[in-house]
Amino acid sequence: MQRATLVIAALAIAAAAPTLHAKQPVKAEAEAAAQVRCGNPVGTWRNQMGSEMRITAYDPRSGAIQGQYRTSSGAPGFYPLVGWVNSAPAQPGGSNLTTYAFTVRWNQIGSITAWTGTCVDGPTSSGLRTLWQLARPNSQFDWDHILAGADTFVSP
Repeated sequence: MQRATLVIAALAIAAAAPTLHAKQPVKAEAEAAAQVRCGNPVGTWRNQMGSEMRITAYDPRSGAIQGQYRTSSGAPGFYPLVGWVNSAPAQPGGSNLTTYAFTVRWNQIGSITAWTGTCVDGPTSSGLRTLWQLARPNSQFDWDHILAGADTFVSP
């Protein structure tokens, strides 16, 4: 009887473990084996130009993400990244995607880039599709301080 009670207690703890873990921030080191997905963004993402986004922490309760970003065009090294992941329950008959917003501060350069987009995990298409705006302090023209574009990030 005592052994059966221990087995039942161990099974109850094991069943509750994913729920308890989901309430804690996810760290990159602890999740190295987990596949990077829209609902589990911790890991490395790359865009079509070869820039690298490393999401190192994700708090599923608040949706907060943080990490580092390295551009393939210009500024050397990694720069701080902060942002949000958000989702809502699927509605019948519609498409349901996870939404993202994140920013990078380019330190001594003085620029800031902000991305917003949607993430899809699917058999025919997956990735984080974003639009971005870069605000820069120095330019030759007054009208040229904000640049815009699009990026698609995938996990290699």
